[in-house]
Amino acid sequence: MALARRNDRSPSVPALFGNVLLADPFKAMEEFFGREGLGDRFAKHADAFVPSVEVTETTESYLVKADLPGVRMEDVKVTLAANVLRIEGHRQEERREEKHRFHVAERSYGAFTRSFALPEGTDADAVVADMKDGVLTVTIPKRPEEKPRHIPIGGSAVKS
Repeated sequence: MALARRNDRSPSVPALFGNVLLADPFKAMEEFFGREGLGDRFAKHADAFVPSVEVTETTESYLVKADLPGVRMEDVKVTLAANVLRIEGHRQEERREEKHRFHVAERSYGAFTRSFALPEGTDADAVVADMKDGVLTVTIPKRPEEKPRHIPIGGSAVKS
C-alpha cells in the first residue's frame, strides 16, 4: 500500500492522475476542470477547515485518526451507514478583537466532512470512537471470520 502525505511537494516525485503518470498534476487538473474558473473553484474552498487523517490496519481492526485541534467533542459527529464511515463537524472561529493586528492568519475554520468506504469484513456494531488531545480515533473491528488464522502444516485431517 502506498503512503500519501499531504505536504509532500517534492518535484522529483511525479503525480498519478487516472492511469497516466504525469509530471505536472496542476496541468492535469486544468485539462480536467477546464481553464476558466479553476482558480475560483479552489479559492472559495481555500479557507475551509479539512482535518488531516491517518487510516491504519492492524490484525484486529482498522483505525481512523483525525486531527481536530480546537474542535470540541460536542461539535463532532461520527456515523456509519452502508459501510461508509462519516466524520463531520465544525471548528468555530475564535472571536477576533479589532484592537489586535494580525501579521499571519493561516488557520481555517468552518464545517467539515470526511467519508471513508470501509472494506468488507468489518464489524459495524462494535465501532467505537474516542477523542483525546484534539485527535479523534475511530476503531472499526474486523469480524472474527475475517481475521487470518494459522493453519498447521502436516496436521491430521478430520475424518468423516
